[in-house]
Amino acid sequence: MILSEKRTYRAIFALVLLIAALTRFIDLGFKSFWIDEGTTAFIIRGTFESFLHPPGYFILARPLLKIFGQSDYTFRLLPAISGWLTILFIMLLSGELFKESRYRNLITIMAGAVAAVNPYMVAMSQENRMYCLIALFAVSSSYYLCKAINNELGYDKSKYSPWLWWALYSIIIIYGTYTHVFTFTILAAGNIFLLCLVVFGKLPIKFWRYIIVQAIIFAAYIPLAFSSVQLN
Repeated sequence: MILSEKRTYRAIFALVLLIAALTRFIDLGFKSFWIDEGTTAFIIRGTFESFLHPPGYFILARPLLKIFGQSDYTFRLLPAISGWLTILFIMLLSGELFKESRYRNLITIMAGAVAAVNPYMVAMSQENRMYCLIALFAVSSSYYLCKAINNELGYDKSKYSPWLWWALYSIIIIYGTYTHVFTFTILAAGNIFLLCLVVFGKLPIKFWRYIIVQAIIFAAYIPLAFSSVQLN
């Protein structure tokens, strides 16, 4: 296997994460807010309420401001952390998707390295908006979905119950729906992927687990849906 030496692989893995951190956290407060960032800052501070986006991003951002104070840097801290974690999960997801390949470690490092220095991803990580958090939800939920599928197929040799991976997947999707409606496209993509595996006979999935997970996700969204209808 390429990069089969564990110490070498782990060192390069850590180096990619270090590069991702440097590209996101250095000069985080250098640029001034543009109008959407300023609006988001007002919502986080509670100056006025958001009628366009669910509250998930603002709920996570407020404790950071209480701990570190208010500045351009701290307002952008949540997107930067989300961007860094996205790189981590991109590498974890790559490793899970290609776990049977002799090039698994190489693919994992290459995927992380490309994402770590991608100008668009770096820019989004330095902007006081919720989109980098949604990217994190997309990648991390896909990772836990793959863990659940590999567990169903018997490829996951870990001691953990498949319910752990389904639970983590559900929690991320649920919080994602409380952050941005785009999360429903992430949910739809996962469902289409699962159904394709079932239709083509690749996944003997236990449908009662899948149905329970879907029911929980949609039930959890009902309160926000009702509140949105009342606001309109």
